[in-house]
Amino acid sequence: MPTINLHRLEGRLFIEEGRLCMVISVDLEAGTGEVSSRVDGERHIESMALADISDRLANTAKLDNVRGPAAMHRIFCVSNLDEELDDETQVEKWYFNTREGRKGSFESEQAASAALAQYIMDSQSCDPKDSAAA
Repeated sequence: MPTINLHRLEGRLFIEEGRLCMVISVDLEAGTGEVSSRVDGERHIESMALADISDRLANTAKLDNVRGPAAMHRIFCVSNLDEELDDETQVEKWYFNTREGRKGSFESEQAASAALAQYIMDSQSCDPKDSAAA
């Protein structure tokens, strides 16, 4: 499993006993995270071990579709016209946006799309035992 930053757990969603839960904070030193949900119409916050959070995320349907329209809107092209060349050669580089910032450059839209799909899958496959050093 890939090594990723455990702070990527923040903002992730999972279903617990029919409730939608969101990880609102992570304490790497304590190995815990705070999870928010609604119980009887009121906000409920509980502390959970990072391993338990990771297990619940792994057992919840993936909420970020790797090929869906929302993911594809994250991909963009930056074109620069090199004015020093007589033939006005256009250079295009492809990127995608994440919560952590822009990723790239890639030589084609297809390469950026493949990298984005892998990035999403890696982000949704977090195991604290493999990520502790991140």
